[in-house]
Amino acid sequence: MIQETQIRSILEVCKEGNITRAANNIFISQPALSRIIKDTEKRLGIKLFEYRDKKLVPTEEGRRYIEGCYDVLSVYHATLKEINDLKDETTGVIRLGISYQMALFVLPSILGQFREAYPNVRLELVEGKINELENRVRDGISDMAIVYADSNENLSYHYLASDPVYIQVPPVYYSSQDSWNYGFDNKQLDIKDIFGEPFILLKKGRGMRRISDAVFSQKEITPHIVMETDSINLAYELVNANFGFTFIAKTAATMYGKFGSFVCCPVEGMNLSRNIYICTQKNMYLSKASRFLIGLIRNRLAENCEVNFV
Repeated sequence: MIQETQIRSILEVCKEGNITRAANNIFISQPALSRIIKDTEKRLGIKLFEYRDKKLVPTEEGRRYIEGCYDVLSVYHATLKEINDLKDETTGVIRLGISYQMALFVLPSILGQFREAYPNVRLELVEGKINELENRVRDGISDMAIVYADSNENLSYHYLASDPVYIQVPPVYYSSQDSWNYGFDNKQLDIKDIFGEPFILLKKGRGMRRISDAVFSQKEITPHIVMETDSINLAYELVNANFGFTFIAKTAATMYGKFGSFVCCPVEGMNLSRNIYICTQKNMYLSKASRFLIGLIRNRLAENCEVNFV
C-alpha cells in the first residue's frame, strides 16, 4: 500500500507554496505537515522545498520527486479501478471536472441514464473555469474533465466533438436585413461588413477570446470593443439587447436561447470551431462506468456538434 496521505500532503504544499495553507486544506496541523516533509526529506536524503520570494517552491530534486508522486497516484488509482472492474463491482466515485456552462448543457440530459445504468456509482462535480480544470486533473482533485484544448503533455486527452463557432447578431442589425433566419442556418457574414460595430467579447485568457482575436488578426481589423466579460451568458444577453455582436459556440447559443430568439452567422471564409476533449491523468484506467459516462457526454454533444465516433 502506498502512503497516499504523505504523497497528497507534499503535493498540497507544492500547490499552495505555503505550509499553513496546505495544512488547512488537508485538515491536519501545521507541525504534522512539517514533520511529514522533514521525514520524507530525511528518508530520501534530499531537500524537497526551498524559499523563493517568500514562497515554498520545489528544488530540482523535489520537482522530480513530485512528478513521480503524480505518476504513482495515477497508476495506483488506475489499478484499483481495474481491479473493481475485474470483480464487476459497479460502485465508487467519478469526479468530473466541468465548467458551469458545459454542466448546464450536458448533465440534465444524461444523468438519468447514468444513474439507471450505474446506481451505485456517485458522480461528483468539480466545477470551475475551463482554464482551471486541467490542473485539477493533474493534482488528482478530478478524475477527468471536459476541456477545450489538448496542450498539457502531462495529461491524456480523448476527443469528443468539434463545437462550431458563430457570430451572434443583434436584433437591430438583422431586422434591417433580408434573408435572415432565427438560429444557425444563415448566410456567411463578412467580418469587414460590420467593421466599426460594437463587440462584446470574453476577457483575455478565455478560449473564445483567443478565437475572436485570431479572426480580427487574420482580417487585419481592430474591433470596437464596448465590453469584456467572463460570462458568455451575459455576452449572449447583451447581444439580444442590441449592445453589439459577439462570438459564441453552438452549444452555448443552444443552451442560453430558446430556438427563435437569436440569429447566428458563420464567418465568411473561416471554418471556426473549438474542439472538446475529456482529459485524464496519464496511465489512468477508465472504469466501465467512466467509459459509459464519456459515451453519454459524446452523444449529447453530437446533437449540436460534429462528432467523430472512431
